[in-house]
Amino acid sequence: MKYHGVGRCYGPSARERTRPFAPPGEYASLAAAMISRSRDFDALLVSILLPFTTFSILCYEIALTRLFAYVFTYDLTAMAVSFAVFGLGSGAYVRVRWLSFLPQRTLAVGAHLASSASLLVLYVVLILTHDTAVVIVVSAMPFAIAGVAVSHYYQVRRSERAAATCALDLSGAAAACVAGVILLVGVGVDGALLVLAALSGGAALLASMRADAALRGKCLLLAALCGILPGATYRFRSHWPDPLLNRHSSVDKQLPRLLREQGEVIDTAWSAVGRADVYQTPDEPDIKLILTDAMNSTAFVSAGLEGFKGLFASLPYAVAPVRTAAPVDGPPTPDREPVVDRAAPTPAPASRSEGADGPPLPPPDPPPLPPRRPLITLRGRKFSRCCRSIQRSRSTSSS
Repeated sequence: MKYHGVGRCYGPSARERTRPFAPPGEYASLAAAMISRSRDFDALLVSILLPFTTFSILCYEIALTRLFAYVFTYDLTAMAVSFAVFGLGSGAYVRVRWLSFLPQRTLAVGAHLASSASLLVLYVVLILTHDTAVVIVVSAMPFAIAGVAVSHYYQVRRSERAAATCALDLSGAAAACVAGVILLVGVGVDGALLVLAALSGGAALLASMRADAALRGKCLLLAALCGILPGATYRFRSHWPDPLLNRHSSVDKQLPRLLREQGEVIDTAWSAVGRADVYQTPDEPDIKLILTDAMNSTAFVSAGLEGFKGLFASLPYAVAPVRTAAPVDGPPTPDREPVVDRAAPTPAPASRSEGADGPPLPPPDPPPLPPRRPLITLRGRKFSRCCRSIQRSRSTSSS
C-alpha cells in the first residue's frame, strides 16, 4: 500500500500484488501442528519421568528398611513402608491444596531437586547424629517430595490415559524391586543414598526441559549440580566417617557397644538382607567376630575355644573354626572341625557293655562330617578375602 501525501492512499503495488499470501487457515494448521509436536514431546518426557521417579523412590524405600535395621532396633524397620505411603499421599495433597497456584512444570523440577538434596542431607545427618527423631524426620522428606512430582505427572496424563499411567508407575516400581537388591549388594545403603541422589539429579535434568524458557537455564544448572555433588561425595566417602557406624551409634546395638570398649571392624560387606562386619580385638587377634546388622554374631577362632568363651560368654554366638576354601566335593580335612553352637546341647557319649563282667565296648566312631563351604564366602567377595586372611593368620600362629 502506497501513501502519497497526507490522506492520499492508493492500492497495493505490483510487487505486493505478486507476493504469495497464505490464507488464515494455513497459519492455523501450522500453529496446531507446532502445539501438537510440543505436547507430544512433553508427553514423552512425562512417560520417562514417571517410572523414573517411582523407580528411585522404591529403591530408596528398600534401602531405608536396611538402614533402620542397622541403625535402630528391628521394631522401627517397618516404619520405612509407612513413610513411603504416607509421604507420597501427603506430598500429593500439599501440591493440590496449597501449591496449585505455582507454575506446575517448574514445581516438578523443584521437587526432583529437593529430592536429590534431601537424600544428600540424610547422608550428612547420619554422620553427625543418630538421634531417632532427627533421622526419622529427614528420612521421610524424600517420600513427601516425590509425591509432589508423581501427582503432577498423573495430572498431566489425564484420566483418558489412566491405565497406561498406572502401568508406567508400576513398571518403575517393579524394576526397583530387582535393582534395589543389586544396588544394596554392590554399594551398600550409604552408597545407595548417594546413587539415588544422583539419579534424582538426572530426573531434574530431564524435567528442566519442560520448564519455562526463562528459568530453563537455571534449572539445568541446579540439576547438574545435584548430579555432581553426590558423585563427588561417593568418590571421597572413604575419607569420611561411616554414616551407619560411628561414635554416634546407639549402644543398644551390640557392635557399637563392643567398639566403645575395645576392638575394631576390619572388614564390611553388604548382602540383600543386611550388612555384616568382621570385628576383632587387639588382645585376641586370632578371634574374628562377625555381626549381622550390628547385632547377631558368629565367631571364627583359630586356636582353641577357652579364650573365646571367657571373652564373649555373655553374647549370643555360634563358635566355628575357620575352614579352608577347599572344593565342596573334596574329602574332609583335619581343619574342617565341627561347628559348636552355644544354643544346642552337646550329647553325652554313649557306651554299651557286653554283660555284667565283660569289658565295656568303646563308643562308636562318629560319622565323617560332610564337606562344607567356608561360612563367610556366601556373603560376597569381600568376606571371601577376609576368610582367606583369617586362614593365613591361623596358619602363622600354628607354625
